[in-house]
Amino acid sequence: MASVRLLKKDVNYITNEIIIECFTLEILFPNKNKEELTKIIADTIHFQSNTIKAINSAATTSSKPIKNQFTNIKTKMKAEINQLVDRLEKLS
Repeated sequence: MASVRLLKKDVNYITNEIIIECFTLEILFPNKNKEELTKIIADTIHFQSNTIKAINSAATTSSKPIKNQFTNIKTKMKAEINQLVDRLEKLS
């Protein structure tokens, strides 16, 4: 179960960093794309919630091997994080 705990910590750390970056951009450039930053923050929170739910359900179900489920979760997680970071880079 240590990998479940570490994966949840990673998700929380990454989402917090993206949200902090959004707030930093909003403070540094107050007139620039507030609506898009708000959407990115909302999408990041939605991503965090869905990923934690997927981790919890993978840890409690035994329909597939747990290792395969976590590999799928990590792959989806990386893709969504890259998408959020790309959206942030376009704004700065």
